Parts: sequence; C-alpha cells; structure tokens
Amino acid sequence: KINANGLLQFGLGDWCEVGCYETPSTSNEVTDTLTAINLLNKTEKMFADIGDQERCNETKSFRTSLTEKFKEKYVVQGKVQCAT
Repeated sequence: KINANGLLQFGLGDWCEVGCYETPSTSNEVTDTLTAINLLNKTEKMFADIGDQERCNETKSFRTSLTEKFKEKYVVQGKVQCAT
C-alpha cells in the first residue's frame, strides 16, 4: 500500500523492536519502505540473471521511485532522520 508520501506503509507487527510494540521508535513507513527497497533490489538482480529485462526494468523503476521518495522525506544533510 503506497501512502500519500509515495512510500509503503501497511503496518505488520514484525518490524517492531523488541519491547517496543506499543510505542516503537521507528515508524512502519520507514521499515516497510526500506524492506521493500531491499527486496526489490534482490528481485531486480534475479530478473537480470534470468534475462527478463522487462521485469528487471519495472522492478528497478519501482525501487528507484521508493528510494527517491524515502530520501526526500527522511534524508537530511546526508543522514537518515526517521525517529518518531
């Protein structure tokens, strides 16, 4: 689910730090988006390895979009600022 910021945010509980289930220090928008970027990077490489250039390009485009949106919102002077 892409939110109004162009980032992913669906809120599964598996992103919570140990002991912080009620008030986590990192939002699920951050963890969901970064997890997706990581998985898209791997998927892009797999499509490239099997020669599926169309899917490789689609995956790269989505990964690039998420990365740019994440940087716009959370990177300030070269540092990630994502604490809630």
